[in-house]
Amino acid sequence: MKTDEKREKAYKLLAVQMGLSNSKAKELIDRGVVYVGNRKVAIARGELPVETKFRVLKLNEPRVIFENDEVLAIDKPAFLTSDEAASSFKGARLLHRLDRETSGVLLLSRSKSFHKRAEEAFRARAVYKVYTC
Repeated sequence: MKTDEKREKAYKLLAVQMGLSNSKAKELIDRGVVYVGNRKVAIARGELPVETKFRVLKLNEPRVIFENDEVLAIDKPAFLTSDEAASSFKGARLLHRLDRETSGVLLLSRSKSFHKRAEEAFRARAVYKVYTC
């Protein structure tokens, strides 16, 4: 590293390059979707050379894979929290969570009675999650 090399915080460089607010740029880095070459940018406040060029992965939106009056099953993409995915569906309540980095089926309830029955089923371990690679 040259000592006279101009450096700046990663989130600030990303914000300028992509035309984003600083907070949005930091959020993208924190979500793990910002890369320099093939390396993920892990520390938003880490300093990088000002010439650094970023690559940002496209964040997919959750999509409905099944729905009826009581339940909604959605395909939660990676790098989105369960709460963020559920917020796209007004009036639906989360029945369980998946880690931010995990993609998969997320269940939401649409009725109080179904929510109560589903919570009891999860508690009794009659329902379980299966993780695949």
